[in-house]
Amino acid sequence: SDYHKSEMLGWFTSKWTRLNSDKQLRAIMGSGNDAVDIRAIVDGGGIVILNLAKSTLGELSSKLLGYLYLQRFWTAGLRRSSDRPFTLFVDEAHTFRVSPIGMMLAEARKFGIRLVLAHTHLGQLSAEIREGLVGNVGTTIAFRLGLEDALELSRRMLPDFPAEALTRLPNFHAATLALVNGQIDPPF
Repeated sequence: SDYHKSEMLGWFTSKWTRLNSDKQLRAIMGSGNDAVDIRAIVDGGGIVILNLAKSTLGELSSKLLGYLYLQRFWTAGLRRSSDRPFTLFVDEAHTFRVSPIGMMLAEARKFGIRLVLAHTHLGQLSAEIREGLVGNVGTTIAFRLGLEDALELSRRMLPDFPAEALTRLPNFHAATLALVNGQIDPPF
């Protein structure tokens, strides 16, 4: 319908204007050359470090590029031709509230993809990502936590780490619940 057409055109135009008017994004996205072969990296076990610093790119550009690269890694993971495991690290995972992370948490294991998410507290994450974490995470590493997160994580780490212990961890110490050889080890 005309209404839906105008809604989609407005959405697309707002995104296109951003790509076209930002010099850094235009240089990254508009060159026509793909400097990074994501599929070769995923299949070959390569390493890519993407610096999506908001201070350099700006918040919107950082989120857009993060989303696009997460989607590219996920698509490459779905088309893997190698049995070699691949690990994707996502720092500041809460930044990518709209992303394939929720789907990756649910399905990545069967494609040999391991996902490591780092974030400050659970409240930052979207409901989809939180549900994916609760249902699919094998290993949890928790540094000193706020009370709300400590209450939630202590249920998984009792009796070794009650909520109070998780809120009082010293600097540079963490409580860990690890999946080892398919079995959950006692928290340490």
